[in-house]
This record gives sequence, C-alpha cells and structure tokens, in this order.
Amino acid sequence: MTSKEQIPAAVGTCSIEIAPVTIEAGRDFTLSARVSCAPPCDREGERLFIFDAEGKERGHLVLAAYDGAGANPSGEITLTAPIEAGPHQWQVIAPACDAGTVHFEEALTDLIVTVEPHKIDLVAWDIPKTVVAGERFSVKLGAKCSGQCAPNGWKFQITDESGSPIAEAPLGDTPWPRTKALHYAEVDLPAPAQLGHFRWTVALVDVAEDMPHEVSETHFGLHCTAAPECTVEIEAMDLVSGAPVVGATVRLHPYHARTDATGIARLAVPKGEYTLLVSGAGHFAHRETLAIAGNFKTRIELSEDRELTEADIWS
Repeated sequence: MTSKEQIPAAVGTCSIEIAPVTIEAGRDFTLSARVSCAPPCDREGERLFIFDAEGKERGHLVLAAYDGAGANPSGEITLTAPIEAGPHQWQVIAPACDAGTVHFEEALTDLIVTVEPHKIDLVAWDIPKTVVAGERFSVKLGAKCSGQCAPNGWKFQITDESGSPIAEAPLGDTPWPRTKALHYAEVDLPAPAQLGHFRWTVALVDVAEDMPHEVSETHFGLHCTAAPECTVEIEAMDLVSGAPVVGATVRLHPYHARTDATGIARLAVPKGEYTLLVSGAGHFAHRETLAIAGNFKTRIELSEDRELTEADIWS
C-alpha cells in the first residue's frame, strides 16, 4: 500500500496598518492598529506585540471582531513616549498562525514615534509705560512648559540690546493664580541712565536636562524719560450737559492716564511741549499742543459723537 503524500498548507500574508506618532517627551499617547490578511482571515482575539527601539516589549493590542471588509481593527493601548527627542523606530508584530489549511507568516511593521521637546513660552507683563532714567522699576516675568514641568532651578535672565546681562531671577514654585503651570517672578531692575527707547530680552537659563525643552525668548520695551517736574490736571466734561466724562483716555505722549469719577486725570511729566489727546466713549476726540513749564490745569469740553439727523443737516 502506497502512503499518501502530505499536502502542504497554503501560505497567506498579513499586513499591519498603524499611524506614525508625534508626541512630546514623556507624554502618554494612544495607539490602535488594523490587520488585513490575504486570503481573508478573521483573527479576532489575537494579539499584536509592540517593541521599542531597544527591543523591549511595550505592550500589546488585541484584535477585535472581523469588520467584513477584509480586516480586524484592534482595541486601543496607552503608552508613554521616550524622553529622548527625535525619531524612534518601534515595531509592531503579528505572530504567525494557522487558519484551516492556510499558514500565515509572522508580519511586522515599523512604528515611527517622533518625540518632540517640551515647549517653554515666556511672557512679560506689568511693564511701566515710562521709567525714569537711572531709577529702579519692576516687571513680572512668567514661563509655562507645555508639559507642565515644575521649574527646578530655572532662572530668568534679562539682557540689553548688546546682550550684556542686566539681572537674573529664579522662578517661584507656585504658579500664577488661576493658572496650572505659569510660574513667575517679580523682578526689580535698574533703568538705563540714558533717555530714549530700549528693547530688552528675557531668556530662561539653568533648565534641567532630565526632560528635553525648547525655550523661546520674549522681549519688552522701555521708554526712559527725565524725572517728572510738573503735575498736569485735565478735566474732561461733556460740552452740552457739563457732566464729567468718566474713563476718558488722556495722553501726553508717552504719558497716559484715565479720568476718574469726577472727570479728572492727573499726570506727572517733565517740562516740555506735548500733544494732548483726550478721547472718551461716545465723544469726539480733542487734540491740542501744550507747552508745560510748571503745574498746569485745564478743562476740555468734549462733543457728543452721534449720527446727524435731518435737522442737523438742514439747519
């Protein structure tokens, strides 16, 4: 009796679809995949194994029910990104399996995980509109990490236009009120001795290397003036009613103020010639040139800003 020859199993192929990932260092991300086979095969319940660039298994995905379109989608898994910035080549593997007379070889695909550094944005606020040359003033500086990292020894560094250091200040451990990660410092600074406009730079130094960071810079401007010698009092009134115009803006460039509940604004300025501009909501702005040689008071009557009626036009 002649023995029957064993018929070899057919060989099938599988492919794995998985999207590349771009994520900040150390952050969690979610993965899912899709497996399709030729000839079609339902691989529900099987696992896809995920290995990182060092060959360490990071976890697995479980294939869900066959979707009727030739593929098994997977469930999701949450993984943590590496802390080294740059592309990382991981692999996703579907083990070999047999389905009836078909043998499916092991399938694998690359998963590119691109790790980006955390971004630290800087901000400056409460900058005085003017500072007296040679005197001291203060500003508030803040830094916010996109990964909400705490400032471990971080410092603000302020430099002038030439890059020469002006001051350094450590960040506080407590975030600014009603924010999650805006760490800040109030910094006392010396104004330049010269009059004019200046632009200073704020950078962050001594940022720890335990997590990669990309730090931006910010800038703020200074207008250095002579010491005030005169007090200017501007009273803004409505031309028709005589009522005070509250909250009007009064400008003697570069000095600014707003009128109070009585319609009065006070500014301290050096002697000199200024263009006075007074503008209030619902009123036409008033402009005139003033020569300030000492303390000065004046009343400005503002006309109501309204649409013209036919009576206005034909009167």
